[in-house]
Amino acid sequence: MYYRPRRWACNRTITVETGSGDQDGQVQSVSATGLGVIGVRGLAIGDAVTIRSDQHRIAGRVAWVDGTRAGIEFETPQTRAALAEAGLRNT
Repeated sequence: MYYRPRRWACNRTITVETGSGDQDGQVQSVSATGLGVIGVRGLAIGDAVTIRSDQHRIAGRVAWVDGTRAGIEFETPQTRAALAEAGLRNT
């Protein structure tokens, strides 16, 4: 049976770097394997992106899109400490 990784609510502005430019978005939720972001446009499923929060960068791909909302799957799962260091999660 498949279990989704635990998600945590998050209210943080990040920059989504894409091949066509950067845009700011608001993180809605975050887990070890990805995050949900709102306020982004022009993303397509499968697009390679980099999430930038402060001086931290996390590579990922767009998993789903619904209007100005999108799910980003990280290329590699992130530890709780790595997410906290990037300002995406409390320790």
